[in-house]
Amino acid sequence: MFGRKTRLNKSFWTKFRMNTLLLGYPREIKQTSNCVILKVNLAQIILPAMMFSCVVAALLVFLDISGSSGADVIKKGPFKLGNETCAYNLELTVFFEAGCPDSNHFFSSVLRPQYQSFSPVLSLDLIPWGNAKSFNLGYGQYAFASQHGMQEVRSNMFMACAYNLLTNEAYVDLVTCMMGTGGSIQATYDSWLYCSTVNRIDYDMIYSCYSGEDGGIDLVNMELMAEFNRHTFIPWLELNKNSNSTVQSMGLDPSGFVQLLCAELCEPVRPSICTQ
Repeated sequence: MFGRKTRLNKSFWTKFRMNTLLLGYPREIKQTSNCVILKVNLAQIILPAMMFSCVVAALLVFLDISGSSGADVIKKGPFKLGNETCAYNLELTVFFEAGCPDSNHFFSSVLRPQYQSFSPVLSLDLIPWGNAKSFNLGYGQYAFASQHGMQEVRSNMFMACAYNLLTNEAYVDLVTCMMGTGGSIQATYDSWLYCSTVNRIDYDMIYSCYSGEDGGIDLVNMELMAEFNRHTFIPWLELNKNSNSTVQSMGLDPSGFVQLLCAELCEPVRPSICTQ
């Protein structure tokens, strides 16, 4: 299987380096809800290049990710709402994170049960990056601050490797299996091998990426792809490049999700679920 994205090398990252000086760990965490951005005391983190009003933190996972071949990064920018009356194809981008109960609910109760009905006209782009932040420590090392801790970072990194290595169809099968665990967060963390096996995916290939230098690079690439999504909670949806309040409120509800997609589709391509 051939990957859809290529990785960044160290020379590329020189252009994006934040010149971050990490003096210590964030100390004070205020959680407002399960998967909403956390505010952190930044007294011990100096960011000369820019100031962040919201970051998430709890655990820094240091990784050596030096080396790799150069590449382009696909990034999404802020988009205006479309004016089309209907569409013959839909593109749904989902920004999510392992360890997030709301993300698990969306995959378990909304996306996974309905995806097959819409799959002929629905393209999915599943980005495993939510309320997290990477830090460039220099010398080929990066740290990741994560809302749900080390296990979230690990699972997100495994899926980021899969995003790079697998076809989109195989990747969607893997992620919907890993994230659609019916509310069990630990099942997501423990699902790597099982979901790879049942979907006939080369687990060793993905794990080799995860455990090597490329895992961190692929995860930081997910951050860049989520850079402009302006999310206020996770999961965050973009339907045909629209991310307004209607998309968020209807798209995260099982019945609302069906109504939303059916309303966007032109009648000749609406699946049978739209008339049930």
